[in-house]
Parts: sequence; structure tokens; C-alpha cells
Amino acid sequence: MRRFPRWLKILGILIPLLLLILAAALFGLGWYVRSQILDSGGTLPASMAAYDVVHYHLEVSVDPVEQVIEGANSVTVRTLAALDHFEIHLDEHLQVRSVTENGENLSFTHRKGVVRAKLAAPWRQGERREITIAYGGAPKVALRPPWIDGFVWSETPTGQPWIGVTSQGDGGDVWWPCKDHPSDEPDEGMTISLTVPSELVGLTNGRKVAERDNGDGTTTFHWSETYPITTYLVMVAISNYIEVTSLPDLYNGMPLTYYCYPEHLALAENQFAQVYDLIELFSNKLGEYPFIDEKHASIEIPMGSSGMEHQTVTCISDDWMDRAATPVIVGHEVAHQWFGDWV
Repeated sequence: MRRFPRWLKILGILIPLLLLILAAALFGLGWYVRSQILDSGGTLPASMAAYDVVHYHLEVSVDPVEQVIEGANSVTVRTLAALDHFEIHLDEHLQVRSVTENGENLSFTHRKGVVRAKLAAPWRQGERREITIAYGGAPKVALRPPWIDGFVWSETPTGQPWIGVTSQGDGGDVWWPCKDHPSDEPDEGMTISLTVPSELVGLTNGRKVAERDNGDGTTTFHWSETYPITTYLVMVAISNYIEVTSLPDLYNGMPLTYYCYPEHLALAENQFAQVYDLIELFSNKLGEYPFIDEKHASIEIPMGSSGMEHQTVTCISDDWMDRAATPVIVGHEVAHQWFGDWV
């Protein structure tokens, strides 16, 4: 009987064992990545199909030190059918503090990403109603933005806080309570009140209508998005931004601006100089800029990939600010204002 060397026998045991470990590691990695991707869209339950969102008023405070958010969303709806419960989406990384209607607390549950509140009195078909969901906690952290979504808590090259969020895959409910479905954009748009430490600037969709020093080390930036907006395009970007207005206004006086970190001013001047010509070109070919009463801002954000087309805000990763290919990315994201945001 032929005898094999001892080392070959050991190798015959180790190789299958290593392959088994590798397979288990790959399976575990795949499971973890899948677990970081939340459901979005799909079939609406009858309770959500029974109302049409008219307006969102989102108030959110962001704490870069504790990496938590606190906020409330007042949702104005028009009822399409009678309702005795109100349902809305919110990721379970976050906790619901209260659900109120006309200042009255409602009993609620928060399971499987859905907040379900028992109405004090049934809503009849054809009514206009408002309900407020207060919430907070540590939101899901993005594994690979903008492809695997969530908040990004980082720092600028000079050590300033640097916060952004994407939700194109997970949906807006990854960080704020909303009807997370592309069939229902708020008919009258959205108001966003964003509170951040006073040394920072809070950016989001629409036009800035006010800025208030709260006297407690925080500042609230009030933004108004008067156009309908799908939930995944709602964003925040927070840092020690400087606003640059050297781009000429568009033909109706709509501001074209960009925001960058002070240390990246020269890079931003170079990369965003083409935006005016791009919007003028696309307007001539595709029709008027879709959000002409708001703004177009180009900003850099802490995002590992190339860019994201948030409505009225073209976002470019800081990693791409010094790359020769970035003008192509800027053009791509600006074009999304017509295809993806408007259509």
C-alpha cells in the first residue's frame, strides 16, 4: 500500500479547511452587504395608497460629535379614501419619539420600517389633514455611498466636520419619515429646516429663505423646495462651506452657485466653471431648467463614488475634485436635473 508523505496529508486537510473558511467569509460578507441595503418602493399597502402627500415640513438637527439626528416631519395629506390609521415609512435605526395630530399624542407602533398611528377620529375621503412624526437617533451609516446608502460622518482635510447623506437605493426613509414611494411626490413641495453647529453651513434642496442663529451654538438654515420632489433626492450636506457666486445668474436671475471647502477653492473654481454653459446648453436642447424658481448649486460632499444628482443640487465627491475626468461627471449630474429629477 502506497504511503503519502506526512506534509502532503497535512496539506490535504488544510486546503479544504481554508477553502471552507474562505467560502464562509465570502458568504458572511455577502450577507452583511445585503443587510445594508434597505427595501424601497414596492407595492403600497392600502393605508398608504389611501392618501396623497401635499407637503412635507421636515425639521432636523444634526450633531456631528455624537453622530445623531433629531427631528420632526409634519406631513400634509389629502385623503383619497377613509382612514382610521395613518402609516408612513421610517428606518428602524431611528426611534419614533411621538406622533401627533393637532397637538394630540396618538398611539403608534414602529415595526418593519413602518410607523402606524391610530387616529383620534377617522379621516373621511377628500379631507386635507396634517400629522407630525417626531423622531431621532443614530441613522444608518453609508457603507458605499451613493450605492449603499446612509449618513457619512467624516472630516475635511483640515479636520472640520464633514457630513452628507444619500438615499437613492434605500429611499428617503433611511433618515426621515416619509411615504417612500416614487408614485407620490408632495404636490406643494417641501420645507426643510436644518439645524447645525454655528461654525458650519447646512445645505439642502431648494432656495434658502432664512438663516437663524439660535443663540445656543447652533444655526438653523431654512430652505424651501416649491416643486414636487421624490423622497430619495432629499439631501443634506454640512461642513465649513464657503459659497462662491462667481458664476453668472441664469437668464431669469436664478442663482448658480457652488459650495466648497476653503482649502478646495481653486479646485472648485476649475471644476464648476462649466456649469453655466452646461445649463444653458441643456436648456436650449431639452427645455427650460426644471427648477427655475429655485437654484442650481454644485457642491462637494464626502462621498466615495463620483457624484449624485440631488434636486437643485449637483453633488461631486471630494475625491474627484482634482481629477481630469471630473468635468464629465459634473455634466452627467447636471443632466440628471432633467432626466431623473424632473422626469
